[in-house]
Amino acid sequence: MTGTKVTYEWVLEALDAYGDIEPEHCSSYKECLERSEEHEQYDIVLVRDLGGEDCGLLDREWSYVDQEGNFDRGFAGPVPKRFLKEVTACHS
Repeated sequence: MTGTKVTYEWVLEALDAYGDIEPEHCSSYKECLERSEEHEQYDIVLVRDLGGEDCGLLDREWSYVDQEGNFDRGFAGPVPKRFLKEVTACHS
């Protein structure tokens, strides 16, 4: 599809006192980890968006990272290696 691109974003999904998700957008996995210390309940997720300026958002997928640094199978394809390396570096 012309004009479409894939983008990725780290998000810390913190739960508020009512159990509602309060998303905090982060520039890196390390930032999500650091900010997670402020919350009792949270998830760290890598969000994959497919879309473009002309067509808008076409698809969104989420891959959650557990506390040991493992991704779930939230993406239809593999998690890009740069993100695997980023997470591994924070857990080694």
